Amino acid sequence: MGKVTKPGKQPINASVSAYWNAVRPDGAADWQLRAQIAFLFPEGKPKAPAPPQ
Repeated sequence: MGKVTKPGKQPINASVSAYWNAVRPDGAADWQLRAQIAFLFPEGKPKAPAPPQ
């Protein structure tokens, strides 16, 4: 599950995932939990070229 949000002025992409390991070596975990946060730095739309004169 993930979401792009903007707390304050900085947009972020946050997600959390859970995995169950069906096949695993002896001593390995039964499941995993992954949390991820990515800070986004949008640059805006590119400017249109100037019309020919």
